[in-house]
Amino acid sequence: MSEIANAGREGVASAFVVCCAGVGIMAGNLAVLIVLAACSPDQLAVWGWRLPFLAAVVNGGLVSAAGRQLHTAYCILHTAYCILHTAYCILQTADCRLQTAAVVREQQAHVAWAAAPARSPPC
Repeated sequence: MSEIANAGREGVASAFVVCCAGVGIMAGNLAVLIVLAACSPDQLAVWGWRLPFLAAVVNGGLVSAAGRQLHTAYCILHTAYCILHTAYCILQTADCRLQTAAVVREQQAHVAWAAAPARSPPC
């Protein structure tokens, strides 16, 4: 990816490849969990173990087709990166809101304690 990245963005493109590898590992684990949940032990022993491999063949075909049109593949990967970055920003915003709410609750507890008759401090 670094070969086709814009100038100054080579590191981001290379890091995206590494991140996609982690996402692929998680997707593989998710596929195994789905197969384990969907199949009984007997079904799994007879034919269910083939399902993740079948999914890998389909995914390989899609990647191969995308690789034939490298610019299109780069655009798809860039779009996926933008979606993941947006999700990250949303999660960061939600985390900040949760932290702010916790601080507000803590301050309200201290104000309520200070206004109340003699008690031990809230912890």
